Amino acid sequence: MSILKIKLKNCKKIIDSKGELYVSELNKLFKFSIKRIFFVFGKKNNTRGKHAHKTCTQIIFLISGSVEIMISDGSNSKRILLNKLGQYVVIYKKIWSEQKFLTANSKILVCCDKAYDKKDYIYNLKELRR
Repeated sequence: MSILKIKLKNCKKIIDSKGELYVSELNKLFKFSIKRIFFVFGKKNNTRGKHAHKTCTQIIFLISGSVEIMISDGSNSKRILLNKLGQYVVIYKKIWSEQKFLTANSKILVCCDKAYDKKDYIYNLKELRR
């Protein structure tokens, strides 16, 4: 997967008298089932992630604050800013990802198409290049 194809996306936003609702029907959009979800609360200016997956695809949703996602295929890199509720990005397998939390209240929700497997992680960018 080329990192050039990875782009910022937005959930559908519905506003009514009760407030706002952000919707994304993941199984229709991505043709896979969610096997695991987790929330990440990062301290301001800290970076999380710093890994790729051999087989897992992840969808990272911004819940609050502002988060800069750095992605790399081992040769090229790109930065994507999530700074509005409802924004998300899909991180495909074999794509390096780092999340820098830019504000104190930054939170993300991560949805994965695989259950946790310690052997699926690539923690060395040089290994990804191979």
